[in-house]
Amino acid sequence: MAKKEKDDFQPSIFGSLLVAAVAIMVGIILATINLSLIAVAEVKEIPPDDESDVKVVYYVKGETKGGKNWETKRTYLEAGTPGSIFFDEGELNTWLRKTFSSKQIQKPNSGEEDKGEFLKIAATNPNVNIDGIDFQLSSVIEVPLYFKKFNIVYQTKGIFVKDDTGYNFVPEKSYFGSCPIPKLFGIQNRVFKIFSSDYLISEEYVALNTQWSELDVVSVENDMIKLVIPGS
Repeated sequence: MAKKEKDDFQPSIFGSLLVAAVAIMVGIILATINLSLIAVAEVKEIPPDDESDVKVVYYVKGETKGGKNWETKRTYLEAGTPGSIFFDEGELNTWLRKTFSSKQIQKPNSGEEDKGEFLKIAATNPNVNIDGIDFQLSSVIEVPLYFKKFNIVYQTKGIFVKDDTGYNFVPEKSYFGSCPIPKLFGIQNRVFKIFSSDYLISEEYVALNTQWSELDVVSVENDMIKLVIPGS
C-alpha cells in the first residue's frame, strides 16, 4: 500500500512553478553577472549604425581637461548671482575631479551603515560626457567577484527633471559593463541612487544644494549644461 502511494505521488503545480521560478532567477543572475563582466568598447565617438556592432556596448569618456573657469562659475552659483551659467564637459570633469574625488567624500560615522563597504565596491571619480543635448554620467566601479577584482564601467544617460525639491537627474538608459539596466520596477533609478549616494554627503553637495534647488532652469544644449539663477 505504501509503495503504491509513493508511486502515485506527483509534485504540486505550486511546487513546479516555484522550482521553475528559482531556476529562471538563477539564470537571470548568472547572465547579468556574465554580461557585466564583458568590457565595454571605449571609443572617441559612437560609430554610425552601419558601422557599429549590435553586440558591443560602446562608452565615450568625457573630456577631463577644463582649465580654471569652472571656479569662477562655481562662485557665481554659490553666491546665487542672477543670470545664466554654462559649463562644458571639461569644466565639469575638472570640478568633479577636484571636489568629488573618493578621498574627499565623507565617510559615515561609526555605527552607521556604509553600503559601499557592505557591498565591497569602490567607485572612481564621476565623469560627464555631453554630446549635443545628450548628458551622460559614468564611473568605473571596482567589484570583487570570483576571488578577483574587476573594473566595470557604470554609465547612464538621462535628463534633468524639476520637482518640489528642484532639478534631479533621471536616468533613461543605463549599463553596468555590457549589461543593460532595466527601467522595470524602478531598478534603473535605484541603481543610480546606490552609485551616487556617497556624493550626496560630500561637502560640495551640502554647500551648493540650496542654490541648486532654487535654479529656474537646468538644460543641456550645444554640448553644455545651462544653469539659470533667478533674480531681478
